[in-house]
Amino acid sequence: MMATASSSETADPFLELCALPYEQSEKRDTCQRCRRPSVVCVCSCFPESPVSIETRVVILQHPNEEGRCLATVPLLVECVSRDKVHVIRGKRFGDSRRHPVLHKALTSPNSYILYPGRNAIDLHSLHRDPIGCNSSNDGAALIVLDGTWAQAKALYTQNPTLHNIQQVKLDVEAVQ
Repeated sequence: MMATASSSETADPFLELCALPYEQSEKRDTCQRCRRPSVVCVCSCFPESPVSIETRVVILQHPNEEGRCLATVPLLVECVSRDKVHVIRGKRFGDSRRHPVLHKALTSPNSYILYPGRNAIDLHSLHRDPIGCNSSNDGAALIVLDGTWAQAKALYTQNPTLHNIQQVKLDVEAVQ
């Protein structure tokens, strides 16, 4: 005689999971300006008016950085004159003509890329005149790669047009 399975043994365990009540978690309130959770809003630390800088900063932002909760680019954009900070999101920038600000920076002999390569020179060793402050430096900029170390390295290696720009690095010990 064949034993028959009880109905509880044949029930689909996944159906039982589906029957569990679903509680939707509440999202934390977020500051619209700094994009941080309201309890750790940093807006009170922003300058009253944007800091005026002479150097144009072109940020090449890896797409995965845009949505990160600790993203620093929105903070920079809030603190510096908006006409001096340009954020371009993507992974490949082969046709820089699609981004006139980047194209201008890439074709200027006075642009630099913040990248700690073997041939990078200390940013503090550059002349004291801000990058791009006179008409002969028109289009000059500081190009910054925004992402994790792996993402920044990938942005650099996958974009050969960046290899022609003088690399600069920040020597933290020299600043202290």
